[in-house]
Amino acid sequence: MPLTVVDAADATAAQELVEAASTEPFDLAHGPLLRALLIRLAPEEHVLFLGKHHIVGDGWSVDLLLRDLVTLYRGTEPPALPVQYGDFAVWEAQELAGPAAQGHLQWWRQRLAGVTPLELPLDLPRPATQTYRGDFVEFTLDGATRDGLYALTHSYGGTLFMTLLAAYQVLLARHAGQEDFVVGASVAGRSVPELENVVGMFINMLPLRAELTGEPTFGELLERTRHSVLDALEHGEVPFAKVVHELGLPRDVSRSPVFQAMFVLQNYDIGRYAKVPGDSTVTFTWTPMELRATRFDIELHAVETVDGLWGKLVFNTDLFARETVQRMADRFGTLLRAVVAAPDTPVSALDLFAPVERLGLVAIWDDGDDLHAEPRAPYPHTREVLLTRA
Repeated sequence: MPLTVVDAADATAAQELVEAASTEPFDLAHGPLLRALLIRLAPEEHVLFLGKHHIVGDGWSVDLLLRDLVTLYRGTEPPALPVQYGDFAVWEAQELAGPAAQGHLQWWRQRLAGVTPLELPLDLPRPATQTYRGDFVEFTLDGATRDGLYALTHSYGGTLFMTLLAAYQVLLARHAGQEDFVVGASVAGRSVPELENVVGMFINMLPLRAELTGEPTFGELLERTRHSVLDALEHGEVPFAKVVHELGLPRDVSRSPVFQAMFVLQNYDIGRYAKVPGDSTVTFTWTPMELRATRFDIELHAVETVDGLWGKLVFNTDLFARETVQRMADRFGTLLRAVVAAPDTPVSALDLFAPVERLGLVAIWDDGDDLHAEPRAPYPHTREVLLTRA
């Protein structure tokens, strides 16, 4: 792995160098696929940028690289590895060639039969070829609402992942006016303890079909979602690319295959290894990068914090205006509070609007004849979401 060393006058200049390095493309044919840039601010102050292509490592791997770097810097040895990524690759190839994989693929073919794209209302015409330019809006959820979500989750024997996924499905359904679509979710793919310390690309995508038919209450949807997630995990050893190939869907180059919305709940402490006690004269600070890119129309990322939940909606800027996604983020918070307050409410009737936005919508509704609405059954509240002016 090449290491480039440069000097920077201050932190601002260092940040500019890091941002430039983060946008440099990788050459998959010739490499390197992992590179490092060391920026010298002072004799005892440096910024180290590590850049990697996703094909050689997932988010978990970044943390492992940081741990090993800190461990070596402090003069000790990283933990010994019982297996290498090559061992995993051989095992995966053998599994995919066996009868169990065919059973998994058959389940996915049945589960995803007849799936249609998620059609969220767009601010801009969808380009003929999918683009990846992205941005994001952030939001937070207070501790009381998070605790309410946990209580609701436990009453249904599920996990916070399942509850947030169900709520995300409601948000998307209410905006798109659809009751049948797929949301993608990433899973760690480290199914055995021996893989926990191995650097590599283990992450897999699970296409989780939303099931909002029949006017379910949120509690009923959560129960459906719990079963959907558990069933998908039972068949989750098959790589998503293999599933896509087996489905034989007509390729639409304007959007990602199978699903256009993604959900991620981060369940490990990013940068935790920089906090390991050691030489008090050396301080490590983890600074994650925020890339302005997306592979999907919209993505929800959530992380549990001390005070509640932090999240962001990542969106394709060639499809959505920032203001639109900001409203969706605000509505998601309102929706989660409504779910905690009344989980027996039908999902089509759960409140999406904070009082201030509802007053604004009412004012627009009462203003003149140039208003156009596009209600999409069976979700009557979508009529409010899709208010537009001629």
